[in-house]
Amino acid sequence: MPFSEDIKIKALVSCGRKCCICHKFCGNNMEIHHIKAKADGGDDSFGNAIPLCFDCHAEVRQYDPRHPKGIKFSEKELILHRDNWYKKIKQENQQDNDKVR
Repeated sequence: MPFSEDIKIKALVSCGRKCCICHKFCGNNMEIHHIKAKADGGDDSFGNAIPLCFDCHAEVRQYDPRHPKGIKFSEKELILHRDNWYKKIKQENQQDNDKVR
């Protein structure tokens, strides 16, 4: 089962519809990626979701351990990218709200 609509919306709002890795604004061109794959025991929770642009989503999924090139994105790294980006967007929104007052 994929992420629920509520989790997708929460993730997209949390990232401001910007990719959590490259920080590019993507509008409709986003996917919600499972940090830990369902096949590996991951679930469809907000904590296991990371919004990515199409390019970064392809990059995250393309690593081949039988022929390694570069360094694979780890679950821990993806979580840190996501959490750092959510924090930055939240701070920007707070600053925007402070300017309005």
